[in-house]
Amino acid sequence: MQALYETWGYEKQDEAEPFDDSPLYAVVVRHINRWKNARDAGPGFLLTRT
Repeated sequence: MQALYETWGYEKQDEAEPFDDSPLYAVVVRHINRWKNARDAGPGFLLTRT
């Protein structure tokens, strides 16, 4: 799955295991200034306001 996200421009930054019995997850990020619009972000994309 990580390789697929890399094709969309995401980069692996870290790994996370939220709970002791959880699988190890890759933490990936994509710089938003590269997007033309939200549809370019790929699946799992969510806009949030802080």
